[in-house]
Amino acid sequence: MRILIVDDYPGAAESTLLLLELLGHECKTALDGQSALAAFASFDAEIVILDIGLPALSGYEVAREMRARPGAKRVFIAALTGWSAAEDRIRSMAAGIDMHVQKPPTRAILEKIVSTATGAS
Repeated sequence: MRILIVDDYPGAAESTLLLLELLGHECKTALDGQSALAAFASFDAEIVILDIGLPALSGYEVAREMRARPGAKRVFIAALTGWSAAEDRIRSMAAGIDMHVQKPPTRAILEKIVSTATGAS
């Protein structure tokens, strides 16, 4: 799978990228909302793993912008975030996010995101 990882903490983005690459996926990272939107336009991701607490544009705003683009309906967007209250999950769904999971990104969580995105769960 082609996976775009969006997290404003470089260590988190890099560790998620490394684990997903070890699982055989092609990945790219972005550290803020604007970079995420630029990467989304050029990378042709099948899955976006998106932090919600980003500077400038929140993950909710990024997801809404992604969903407004042509072809974005086929992309699976998973929020991987420290924000896990019921209100956060409702806001994720309203923004077009398909799955909302809490950090940290363990191997099991990342495998669950991929399997859900591919319908293998």
